[in-house]
Amino acid sequence: ENMLSARVLKRPGNSPYDTILVDLGKDQGITLGQKVYVSNLLVGSVTGLFDSESIVTLYSAPGTQFTVLVGQEKHEAEAKGLGGGVMELLVPKGDKVAKGDKILSPENGVHFFGRVESVEVLPEDAFQRVLFRTPFNIYTLETVFLNRN
Repeated sequence: ENMLSARVLKRPGNSPYDTILVDLGKDQGITLGQKVYVSNLLVGSVTGLFDSESIVTLYSAPGTQFTVLVGQEKHEAEAKGLGGGVMELLVPKGDKVAKGDKILSPENGVHFFGRVESVEVLPEDAFQRVLFRTPFNIYTLETVFLNRN
């Protein structure tokens, strides 16, 4: 097994904006930037490190930016966190994106961030605004997984 299981000690509501505190840290070999998963979902990365705990910032945290692939044709786009488990991305109007499409990680195309919830096209705009959210409740998260280094 290549993954370490971490218990969530604090979650949004008891921790700042879409961050969680987990029970693994430097003593367990955790490093800054390490990717964090819930099952096969890529959900965030380690942004703070203590001896036996780590702070994980979820990709849905406000101001977080990351690259994704979206739609049947896997268009690359920059996504950003809006908070509360919600993320958005802007894609050119011509790109085919539909509700339910997977939002994938460009790193390996296996891990995904979620599914498209809504696509908003403004007539005068060259882009369509795509909203998606974590497919789990960030407020009740109990366990996450980190790659072994």
